[in-house]
Amino acid sequence: MMYLKQFPDICREMGFAVKEDFKIVTLSIPDIHYSIDINKKLFLEDLELMLDSYSEECEAIAISEADDTGMFQTEVDACHQHAEYLKAVLEKLLDKLRKEVEKARLYSASRYNFLIVMKQIDTSCYKAYAPAKFNDGFMVQEYIIDLDDIGKNDEKKIRAQFDELFQRTNTADSYRLLAELSIEIGYFAPVCGIFFKTMGDAVSYIKTKTDVDMTIVQSDKTNLEMIRTLDKFNLAMLLNHICADSKNRPSSTTGWYEWLGNNWNFMT
Repeated sequence: MMYLKQFPDICREMGFAVKEDFKIVTLSIPDIHYSIDINKKLFLEDLELMLDSYSEECEAIAISEADDTGMFQTEVDACHQHAEYLKAVLEKLLDKLRKEVEKARLYSASRYNFLIVMKQIDTSCYKAYAPAKFNDGFMVQEYIIDLDDIGKNDEKKIRAQFDELFQRTNTADSYRLLAELSIEIGYFAPVCGIFFKTMGDAVSYIKTKTDVDMTIVQSDKTNLEMIRTLDKFNLAMLLNHICADSKNRPSSTTGWYEWLGNNWNFMT
């Protein structure tokens, strides 16, 4: 099974301290003086083998050997309790990591209403399909992106621009969100595209590739065409309201979305 970029964050959520280098991930629980080194390429496999051959007595000895204060029977009993606790935590961790892999390797639609269907194909790599309006039809664009190709400064800018979304997203899921946003803002170019006359045909093609049935709520019109369909008087009211609230103008797309939600009733 593949090692995912979000694994360390999941381990931290489970109470482990994590040290990661190119080949090895070290998990430790400082409170019981215990740490394990796991091969990154075989992370889940090694974790499974360790639990299959797990001996609470051996782990208790390993914990006690990390404590150089000498052992009394009460301390030995405490180490056995720590070992039992450790086994339970490792079992829960393994189960959570397996579920994360199962979720990541299947295509799914965006949770944030972006027109993107995506899955994770490697540690930091994602494959995605995204339909977009193109001339007199629609183009299904295919992406293969690697989050490690996003510069640190660029990542900070993306996270700052869409801070509202990241605040509502747990750390493990934030990598998927970053991948979707990198497509939305055009950071990565598609590797290829296929033209379709209608959005329905584009969506059907994506379903054959991903087995995901996208729900399209967007109009076939461009943003400018949609704005032109608004009644001019109501549009004037909207612009006037925005100008009157200039001190609280949002600085991002999601910020404007929330602003509209908060002010929609007033404007209508």
